[in-house]
Amino acid sequence: MFSFWRHRLFRQTWHPSFEELMLHLDGESVPKGGRVGTHTKNCWSCRLRLEKIDHAISEFMESRNATFAGPPALPRQALQNFAARLDRLDDECGSPGLFLGLVREYKEGLFTRLASPRLATLLASLCLIVVVFVRLNLPQPVSAKEILFQVRQAEVRQMMQVSAPVIYEKFQLRRSSRSRLETVTWEIWNDTRNNRMRQRVKDTRDAALPVGSASASTPIPPLLEDFGEVFRSHEADLARPLSPSNYELWRGSVPQESEKVLQGTLPDGDKATILKVSGRGPFPIGTIVGVELTVRAADWHPVGQRLLVQRKDEIVDYSLGEIAFDVIALDAVPSSIFGQPAPDGTQITKPAAWRIAGS
Repeated sequence: MFSFWRHRLFRQTWHPSFEELMLHLDGESVPKGGRVGTHTKNCWSCRLRLEKIDHAISEFMESRNATFAGPPALPRQALQNFAARLDRLDDECGSPGLFLGLVREYKEGLFTRLASPRLATLLASLCLIVVVFVRLNLPQPVSAKEILFQVRQAEVRQMMQVSAPVIYEKFQLRRSSRSRLETVTWEIWNDTRNNRMRQRVKDTRDAALPVGSASASTPIPPLLEDFGEVFRSHEADLARPLSPSNYELWRGSVPQESEKVLQGTLPDGDKATILKVSGRGPFPIGTIVGVELTVRAADWHPVGQRLLVQRKDEIVDYSLGEIAFDVIALDAVPSSIFGQPAPDGTQITKPAAWRIAGS
């Protein structure tokens, strides 16, 4: 007998696949008819596989039923009896109706809360997923420190592209107070290698007034003289008025300052980041009470600045907006720029792009 079964066991050449075993368990007919059932009666290996699949399906269904089963039976009748007893006590003893109302409200809320706890868990999980997804897709805020670092890095890259660089900047300087508004156009040539600076302003009559030469007779417009005094009193660099170092000086001089990083748009439509510092008064005369630095987001280039200075009985707003900027090699700058006298109407050989900064 043993030899017979051993012969049949080792003679097996066909075994049902996993899909055929599943169909057999589901009671569905297969192309090979009842061959799976007959085979599993004689093949220990396939019978063991069939039992494991059956056992796995049973465990899965039990787990699923337990997961989606409703909440356990609640003592609804007991709570209803308790509420009825409270009603009777209310009629007999005259207890305040507020307490009974709270009890009824709690009872109804209890049924509502316990009726679908898994639904509440599901909703909470979905809300958490939505919150995390939204936060991950929101633009991450950039700190003022990171912005100033990027501005410095962009400046270094620009300077490295030119041998013996000269920085040319053209600004519109505006001073506004309660009684008047003054504006001048201000140009700067800054020879960084030889530590030389030349500047020129145009007053409201559009007359070119060269300043900064060796000639002591060259007049300095009152607006520029006033603006320069703000820089000198804080030991700021007038040759690079929009530099990150100057901004850090202004920020450190504002009493009890609070700094914000804002987003804005320049007049030409470019995106900009604005560093804004505000202080708390009262302020002594000559104190900087607020400062803003506007940085173009595309290339981390500073294009605007506002200084709010406390004067007698008022705060004066000094707004500086960049009109043009370029980095030029020293040998490409006309000799009259750094020669004597200071520049007159001569223009630089490389025209700068016209850029207006928002104030």
